[in-house]
Amino acid sequence: MASLMRLRDIQDTHVDLLGNDYFDPTGKTAYGANGEKIGSIQGALVDDTTGRIRYFIVDVGGWFSSKEVLVPARLARIVGDDVLFDSLTQAQVEAMEV
Repeated sequence: MASLMRLRDIQDTHVDLLGNDYFDPTGKTAYGANGEKIGSIQGALVDDTTGRIRYFIVDVGGWFSSKEVLVPARLARIVGDDVLFDSLTQAQVEAMEV
């Protein structure tokens, strides 16, 4: 059975699983519906047998607070350095599980 691991925990030890040209979303900006900035990507959870991203870890906090939520990768679209969640508003993402 597959498990989920943080991408940063397997980057150096599972190069065979990830390959050399995998997408690392860490530090990228996350946008929601209508191009609204919803936060920044703090990392990802990947399947430890395939290396596929299953969840993005998104910090939706403000200037003086931090709140990380898990957003399913199936809801994302990658364009350049941006991660787009076209079907989600900031309020919907903020309401997701930590």
